Amino acid sequence: ASPELLKISKQIKSKERESDKIFLQELEFFRTKGFLTDSFESIRNGRRVLTVLSEHKRKVGGIIHDESATGKSMFIEPEKLMSINIEINNLYADRKAEIYKIIRDLCIVIRPYSEQLLTAQEILTTLDVLRAKAKYAYEIKGKRPKIQKKSCLRIKVGYNPVLYVKNRNAGIPIIPFDLVLHNNNRILILSGPNAGGKSVVLKSVGLLQLL
Repeated sequence: ASPELLKISKQIKSKERESDKIFLQELEFFRTKGFLTDSFESIRNGRRVLTVLSEHKRKVGGIIHDESATGKSMFIEPEKLMSINIEINNLYADRKAEIYKIIRDLCIVIRPYSEQLLTAQEILTTLDVLRAKAKYAYEIKGKRPKIQKKSCLRIKVGYNPVLYVKNRNAGIPIIPFDLVLHNNNRILILSGPNAGGKSVVLKSVGLLQLL
């Protein structure tokens, strides 16, 4: 996005390669000395660290980042890595500052068009939502409901929309239901054996009402 950002990114890659090289040299040196555990290395606080046997911790110069739950291992960042890792951290801070600068400059450019961009976003959002609804309605073979002012609920050949898509994809048949409530119907009793579909019907009615 900018020459400065490219420069910083290249410096980070270069320093990280140098850090990896030094770390592997330190790991091999202390491994041959028998100071490390079988796992040799780990990650602590975002840093590569040596997994050092506790009895040898004073023989490995560096920063102790952590210790194992048993206390038998110490996680140490080798001393030779400390300065270069500080440089890497500074470079990451420089990269973050440069990214903020690029974003700030970009905002200055587009600020005069903010109202048009917001309007375009609202239009695109509306169209996207309508398109998603239409695609989903087509997928579940949905029908446009007839809304009435009087108290009336009539579901004909109703499916649970979630179950319909799931079973259709799995090739499992799904049994539809009809349900009519109107005028003075205030109570609905569903009876039947366990796993007979009572809960599915109730959930389906709620979902279809919401949809």
